[in-house]
Amino acid sequence: MVFPIHRYVVPVQKDGHAASEPILITIDLTDISVT
Repeated sequence: MVFPIHRYVVPVQKDGHAASEPILITIDLTDISVT
């Protein structure tokens, strides 16, 4: 399977409310450990 390096996500704050706008996060596939 091929996973996109960049994904748009809507961060959820501790109070349960989503952030006003989505942020772009970078996923480094080399840092993902399979558990």
